[in-house]
Amino acid sequence: MAMKRALQIILGVSLFGVAFSGVLSFGELFGSSEAACPSPGAAGAYPACVYGFLMYLLMAGVAAWGLVSGRTSHAAAQPPSEAELERERAIAGTAEVQP
Repeated sequence: MAMKRALQIILGVSLFGVAFSGVLSFGELFGSSEAACPSPGAAGAYPACVYGFLMYLLMAGVAAWGLVSGRTSHAAAQPPSEAELERERAIAGTAEVQP
C-alpha cells in the first residue's frame, strides 16, 4: 500500500473517531448523563472520551500534515543539475576525465 493511501485511510478513520468521541464528549461535559461515555479515566478528572477526542484529533492533524507536506515536497523536488552530479562523481572518485 502506498504511503499516500495509508495516510488517507488514517485520516478517514481518525475523522470518524473525532466525530464519534466529540459527540460523546459533548454529551458528557455539557449534556445529560444518559448518553455519556464511561466514568472518568485514571488519567485525570475528564472522562475517557475526552482523551479519545484529543488523540483522534492529533491523529487527524498528523495525517493531514503528512498528506499536505508530501504533496508540496514532491512537487518542489528538482532533478540535480549537471554541476551537482559532477561534484558527486568527483567525491565518489568516478569523475570522467576530460580530454
